[in-house]
Amino acid sequence: MILAMQVKEVHNHANADTLRVYVFGAPNHADTQIVANNENLYNVGDVVAVALVGAVLADGTKLRKARLRGVDSFGMAMGPTDQPVGADLSAQYRANTAPPPTAPSEAAAALPTDIDLIKWPSIEHLHHLIASFQKESEVFGDAYVMPKIPYRAKVKLDGTNAAVQMRADGRCIAQSRSRLIHPQEDNLGFAAWLELHKDYFHDLNQRMHQQAPVSGPILLFGEWCGQGIQKRTAISKIPKRVFAIFAILWGDPSTGMAHIEIEPERLRALIPAHEDIHILPWHHETIEIDFASQASLEQAAETLNALVASVEACDPWVAEVFGTEGLGEGVVMYPLLAEADPMWRTRWSSLLFKAKGEKHQSIRQKSSVQLTPEHVSSVQAFVDLVLTPARLEQALQEACAGLAVPEKIGDFLRWIGQDVKKENTLEAEANGLDWKDIAKPLSQTALRWFQTQRPTSPLP
Repeated sequence: MILAMQVKEVHNHANADTLRVYVFGAPNHADTQIVANNENLYNVGDVVAVALVGAVLADGTKLRKARLRGVDSFGMAMGPTDQPVGADLSAQYRANTAPPPTAPSEAAAALPTDIDLIKWPSIEHLHHLIASFQKESEVFGDAYVMPKIPYRAKVKLDGTNAAVQMRADGRCIAQSRSRLIHPQEDNLGFAAWLELHKDYFHDLNQRMHQQAPVSGPILLFGEWCGQGIQKRTAISKIPKRVFAIFAILWGDPSTGMAHIEIEPERLRALIPAHEDIHILPWHHETIEIDFASQASLEQAAETLNALVASVEACDPWVAEVFGTEGLGEGVVMYPLLAEADPMWRTRWSSLLFKAKGEKHQSIRQKSSVQLTPEHVSSVQAFVDLVLTPARLEQALQEACAGLAVPEKIGDFLRWIGQDVKKENTLEAEANGLDWKDIAKPLSQTALRWFQTQRPTSPLP
C-alpha cells in the first residue's frame, strides 16, 4: 500500500551524514520509520506519499524492510503529495499487492560498484570565461587568436540537477549532481521515478546504444523540477514533477571519446514522448560574441542582461508549457560550434556560461552579466559581496537539509567555504585577497546569518 502520511519527526542518522531518519504518521496506522537521503527536503508537517513494506510497485518491485547503516527502514518516501493524510495512493502509483517477482529488482539492491559518476560540468559566468581567454592570450602572445563564438540560451530551471546513465548491459542508473542514487537513497524522488518508468528507459537504452556515435555510457542530463523541489520559482508551482532534458552525452569525456547533443530538435527526435519528460527549447535568437572586441562584449552583456530580466520577471517556458506564471531563475548559454571544431572537441564544457537573475545570484553583482569581476574596498566588503541570500539559503538546504540546528553548523560553514572557493576565486584575485584573508570573516558572517534562522524541524 502507498499512503499519504505526514512527517512527525526528523532525525539525523547517527552513522551516516548523507542519511536522515523520518517518522511518518497517518490515522489508523502505526507510525512508520523510513531512512532516506538527506537531500530530500521533508520537514515536520509535510505530507508525503509513502510506500509501505509489502507494497508491490508497477514494475514488480516489492518493498521489504531494509537496514541502512544500522537503522531499520520500513518503506520508501515517494515524494510530496497534495492528497489528505491517510489517503490510499496505490492506484495513483500503480501499486498492488501481487506476489513479488522471483528475482529482486535492481532498485532494491545496493548501488553498483563498477560504475562511476559522470558529472555535468560546473558552469561559470561570462566574466570568468573572458578572464580565461585573456590568460591564454598572455601565455601564447601574438600566436593566440581570441575566439568568436555564437551562443544560444536555454532557460535555467530552479530544480535539482539529475541524469539517467544508461549502460550497454541494459542497466539504467539515476544520478544527482554529486552521486549515484537509487530509491532507498534518493534525491527528491528522482530514482524512484526512474524505477517506476523502468520499461520506458530500458527500451530507450537499447535503441540509443544501437545507434550510438561512440562507445561507452549514454547520459540524459536535465533538471528534475516541479512540485516540492524548490519554493520560489514558477516551476515549483506546477502540480507535478518533470524531467527537463537539456543535453545527451555519449561516452565519458575523461576518456577523450565523447559526443554531446544540445540541439532541441535532435533531442526530441531521440527521446520518445513521455508525460513527465520535456526537452528544453532554445530561448531567444543566436548571440555572437567576439571575445577580441570590447564592443561585441558590451553588446552581448547588454542583450543578455535584458534577456535575464525578462526571464526573471516571468519564466517563459513554464508559462507556455504549464500555463503557470512566475519567477524564473535565468539562462544558460550554449556555444553553437561544429563538433569538428577543435575548440568544441577539447573544451566544450568550459565554453558554457550562466546568467542568473538578481534573486538567484550567489554574488552581489551590479548586473546579471558583466565583463569584469566586482571590486571592493575591504575584506568584509568582499564577504558581503559573496554571501547573498540565495547562496546562504542554498547552503542551508544542501548542507543541512533546511535544518538550522547546532549540529549542522560545521556542515553549513564547510559548504559556504567550498562554494566561495569554487566560484569566486577570480573575484578574490581581482581584489588582491588570499583565502587566509577571507576564511575567518566569511565564517563569522555566515554563522551570524545561520543563528538568525529558525529550525524548520528541531531535533529531539
